[in-house]
Amino acid sequence: MWDLVMDGTITADSDISVSPPGHKKKEGGVDALTLPEKFFWDRTHFVKTVYIPGSTVRGALRNAAARAVAAARAAGQRPMTPKDFLLVAKGGVKDRKKAGEDERTVDHEAMARLRREEPIVSLFGAMAEKIAGRWQIGDAVPDEPLTAPSHKGRGARSHPFQREPDLAGFMDATAYKDFLESDRKVVEANLAEGEAEDLGAKIRREKRRPAPDPEKIEGWTEEKERLEDKTKALREEAGGAVNIQQPLGGWQAIPEGARMRHRMRIRNADADELAWAFFALRRLARDGRLGAHESRGEGYFSAEYGLRLAEDDGDFEDAGTLRIADFALHVESGAPVIRTAFERSAGVLDGVADETA
Repeated sequence: MWDLVMDGTITADSDISVSPPGHKKKEGGVDALTLPEKFFWDRTHFVKTVYIPGSTVRGALRNAAARAVAAARAAGQRPMTPKDFLLVAKGGVKDRKKAGEDERTVDHEAMARLRREEPIVSLFGAMAEKIAGRWQIGDAVPDEPLTAPSHKGRGARSHPFQREPDLAGFMDATAYKDFLESDRKVVEANLAEGEAEDLGAKIRREKRRPAPDPEKIEGWTEEKERLEDKTKALREEAGGAVNIQQPLGGWQAIPEGARMRHRMRIRNADADELAWAFFALRRLARDGRLGAHESRGEGYFSAEYGLRLAEDDGDFEDAGTLRIADFALHVESGAPVIRTAFERSAGVLDGVADETA
């Protein structure tokens, strides 16, 4: 088994925007999504800066590889279902009402089988199957602290089939139709839930009045219960699917030209998983983007990493360099396992060379 450390820099070749949930502030009367902030030690004191979360890099790598897998399987007359695609691309999706539950059971044989059958899942993990990923991806932190990122326009977050409608062509037709119907029901359930929450707030306010109106309270309570029943029924019909659409009232961006320190590590990977890791890197390099708002021409980047490699818990040794530039992946290494994995990465899709990589 192999450990591979990639330590280097990412350079913003255009503005790079990310919109992590829960990061927002009021700007001009609307909720604008903000970049996350963190403190780092700058030799003598702590400095606060915005940064690109590791999850953004992870998502770009995983999505690029998953999309190529979906296209290859469709071309081979083995189309994926939306559920299978979301497992590979997102680690699966749990019902948001049950996401915190943990049955505390582990099927090791099923995990091992899934790792063999879906190397992308093995590398990145699967929350729905409780599988930890082998690829650890850190935050990209600017060399010089960024305290005033630029503010950008409005937009919307949506699920991958809305952002890329052509993905539908790679899916099993019947399963995709069922998925859309399930998604519609979840959207309707979310709207009903929001109405019920608003009524709950009205009821609480009315009860706090010096002379509350019992007829109003009774009517609102009946309607709230009807909406809650509707929400529950729709979610049960949808089978636990989660709608991840979200309006965005503006966002912040890492400015063009910013250089960011970045580190990744792949732990306890076999030769096949290393080949798939380089495949994901190829696909990301070909896309050439990180983050959101592709239609606005944002997210372009280049990167350079020094490589260090260790076998079977041995010492790490220098193993060359890896660069992402000009929409291509460039690897220079004297380590046979690195060279072999890089060469194999061009043909991991059913043994057919990926000519677009």
